Amino acid sequence: MSARPATVLLVDDDPLVCSAFRAVLATEGDLQVETAEDGEAALALARALRPDLIVSDLDMPRMDGLELCRRVRAEPGVDPAMFLVVTGLTDAGLWQRALDLGADDVLAKPVDGPVLRARVRALLRLKRMGDQLRADQAEVDRLRLEAAGGFDQLLALLVHLLDLGVPGAADRGRRLGAMARRVAERFDVPAEFLPDLELAALLHEVGRVVAPELARGLDRRYAPPAAAVLGEVGRLRTAAELVGAMAEHWDGTGAPGHLRLGQIPLRARILRALADFDTLADGDGRDAALAALTARAGTWYDPAVVAQLELLLRDAPEQAGGRDELVVPVEALEAGMVLAADLATNTGIKLLAEGATIGAGTLEIIRQRHALEPILAGARIRRPSA
Repeated sequence: MSARPATVLLVDDDPLVCSAFRAVLATEGDLQVETAEDGEAALALARALRPDLIVSDLDMPRMDGLELCRRVRAEPGVDPAMFLVVTGLTDAGLWQRALDLGADDVLAKPVDGPVLRARVRALLRLKRMGDQLRADQAEVDRLRLEAAGGFDQLLALLVHLLDLGVPGAADRGRRLGAMARRVAERFDVPAEFLPDLELAALLHEVGRVVAPELARGLDRRYAPPAAAVLGEVGRLRTAAELVGAMAEHWDGTGAPGHLRLGQIPLRARILRALADFDTLADGDGRDAALAALTARAGTWYDPAVVAQLELLLRDAPEQAGGRDELVVPVEALEAGMVLAADLATNTGIKLLAEGATIGAGTLEIIRQRHALEPILAGARIRRPSA
């Protein structure tokens, strides 16, 4: 299929000028040339035609060329048009104003035919390049959304299979991810690094499915097998690296690489300490769990992570310990619930801020978004007061 002819809109209150310009451009061949007698008529015609190029006189009644340029640039449907100002005025300040308003070029009268044709060809070539760039970007955006949708479906399947193989793993992963985010924020971990941290928290127990014989107490030797599985998915490779490093010890006595101190990624150090804290607190309570971590600070655990966890528990015990908040799946959310933390998608898009009360309309929006981009970590909700 051949490309449509480019559309050029000539705007001048002198019909003789429009006629002369039309005659010059007629030699260009595959051009559709339209004319308008002033800015108002040109704007109405531009809205209907969506021209590729507008060639406009500067001094016209009702609406001059400067105002026409400003109005064209303010309308998304017409804005992609290239804009060439033609004027007999030689005021440099006026020419600069035209360019500042969005004109692509200025041509001085009297206009030489070959020069007009050359400028029109150059501007139409730029227009085609811009159209192609926009089309390419739209295709990239479409593919990105398609890939995100496929990844979210895969992630939902992984979480479902994990919970079937290790009952309760999904809830533990969501709880660990929420707490790990709070500790990471205390270390000023950049926001763009937090989604991978939460993915690692959510999926780290995949290793218990792969190697169930290693699934005992604080034994994190299931972490490397989990990393091997997760690393097969491109979008999960960073999370896989964090999971794999959860079996390392601060003093270098862990596995598989015997990494020590700062060789272990900070996010992995956070996950290791908090995962062990969660396991111990589930059986012995928070105080005993913290005491056990403190006893091994400097051997198994990064002392700074243990210290920040202790501060978090002291400053906000109801949030860090989970006693006055719940992790609620999106499907179970109800109007009137109050968020205990920001609600965000797994790709890091923030939907609601901490402290917000979920209304009926907001709840519907959350569910619609969840259908397109699953919020697998659920929402952290404040428990109602007794």
